[in-house]
Amino acid sequence: MMPQNFLHEHGLDLKKDVTIHYLGSQESSIMGTFYKSCAASGTWPPPWLALSKERQEVKNELRVLWQTKPLPNYGLVFKKGFDPEVLKVVKEVFLNLHKEKEGRTILQEMKLSKFEEANDNTYSPVKTYISNFTKNVRNP
Repeated sequence: MMPQNFLHEHGLDLKKDVTIHYLGSQESSIMGTFYKSCAASGTWPPPWLALSKERQEVKNELRVLWQTKPLPNYGLVFKKGFDPEVLKVVKEVFLNLHKEKEGRTILQEMKLSKFEEANDNTYSPVKTYISNFTKNVRNP
């Protein structure tokens, strides 16, 4: 969604100017561009950084041209009726990962500094973004 929105905001008609393919993974998207089966691809930083670190030829051949503004991600949700005591323990583990060496290692692998408690207001920008995308990009 975010790469499509970016292209739309910069004047491309997604129905006429580009052909969009969904390749199943971030890595497949990057490699599709590397092997020239597509002109460009959209991904997010962790897969790009990992793949370009593992495959020097990918890093040498491709480059990041732009980056979208970030949105909240990595939401941890539980279904209604989930055991409140277990939820409390899991929540505390996630919110305190950054305080322990092993937790910081896990977060580093995820390219995160820490988890923060969220609420409906935290995800308000995501709701607005999806609404605008649906109205302006998906169904203009």
